[in-house]
Order: sequence, then C-alpha cells, then structure tokens
Amino acid sequence: MKILEERCGGWAYWVCLPPHFREDAGYPLACLLLNSPGSGTMEQAMTILSPKIQSGILPPFLLAGLAPEDPNGAYTPWLGKAVFRGGGDFGGRAGETVRFLEERFLPGLESRFPVLPRPALLGYSLAGLCALYALYETDRFGSFGSLSGSLWYEGWLPFMEGNRPKNGAARVYLSLGSGEERSRNPVLATVGERTRAAARLLRGQLPQGGTFYEESPGGHFKDVPQRHARALEWLMEKDPS
Repeated sequence: MKILEERCGGWAYWVCLPPHFREDAGYPLACLLLNSPGSGTMEQAMTILSPKIQSGILPPFLLAGLAPEDPNGAYTPWLGKAVFRGGGDFGGRAGETVRFLEERFLPGLESRFPVLPRPALLGYSLAGLCALYALYETDRFGSFGSLSGSLWYEGWLPFMEGNRPKNGAARVYLSLGSGEERSRNPVLATVGERTRAAARLLRGQLPQGGTFYEESPGGHFKDVPQRHARALEWLMEKDPS
C-alpha cells in the first residue's frame, strides 16, 4: 500500500491508496479522524482488509486519516469539564472541525484523487463522538462510524433527541468494548447504556437496517486496529455509492 503524508491548516493527514490505484477510476472514500498523529492505525487496518480487497470481496477504496493538534478541543461539540485524571477541559470546537472537513479537507481531496461522493466518516473515542456529531451538522457524508465513541459526553443524548440527521439516508456503525462500562470512572461507566440508547435513537431517525451496533470483547484499548478494520468493512459494504 502507498501512504501519502500531507498537511492542511492545523491538521496533519495521510492518504492510503488502494492496491493497483488508477487515476481514471472512481473510488469510495473513508475519512478517519485520528486522536494522535501517525498512520499506524490506518496501515494496520488496511493490512487486515487487503486480502478482501484483492479478492474482490470489498471494493478498493481510499482511506484518509487526519489528526488535529488538540483532540480535546477539535472533537467535542461544546465546552465540557475534564473527566480524566490529569486531563484538561474540553474545548467544544467540533463545529469548526465539521466546517473544515466540508470547506477545505474534502474539496482538497476531491481535487487530487478520483473519489466518489458521499464518503464515510469514522473515528475512535473522542473522534467517534465527533464523527457522530457530524451526522447532525452536514449532509456531505453518506455513512458514519463511531468506535468506542465518547457518548458519555455530557448533553450528548439530549442533543441527539433534539436534532435530526442532515442526511436522512445515512448509515451508521457503532461499536463498543464489552468491558468499557465497567470503568471505575463514574462518567465513563455510563458509556454502555448511552451508546445503546444512541443506537435506539438512530434506528428511529434513519432507514431500517441503516444502524448497526456491536460489542467486542475487552476494554477501550483492545484490538483497536481490528475494530477499525471491521468498521471500515461494514461501511464500505454498505456504502450507497
């Protein structure tokens, strides 16, 4: 696989080209919000998926991963108090992130690579929260993935209840580690019930079969590349383009 490293604004990003990439073909695009710089998670996930792409089980697709300078600010939808020991408060700039994706990041990719419209957007932890927030802020994406998303975030479920997806035909993948709700942190321990509640809300807001939820063995940090690969496989198989 070929990985290209670039910068756009205050973001670093990486583009992973599929095997036998052709300039004259049209490829589905998946945008991966990263919590830290580097293309390691992308490479590991694509290595897992490569046999299915090579055999034709999955279509070839472009994977673009991008990382902000401040995830606590860039991935949270509104201001919030710190919940991690030694961690800072949350900056609440996810709206700016969505506008950056719409106005700069996607147009830049579309001008350089032969990608199809309505890409997927996914992320892990706080990035998963931001990806799901984008569902309610823009119709530029066709599918969304929130992996171990920080849906414990204060006010998140009321926000979902009070809003409708901008793309009413979107598809959403949710996943959680089965041990995450056993956290000693009382805020983080709510993630299980809140993620399942989010899945129920989405099933009422999106077409039948458009929302998928699964739990994987282990805690928040177990099998992270494998979980990215499963999400990407579902999103690419279900991609309406």
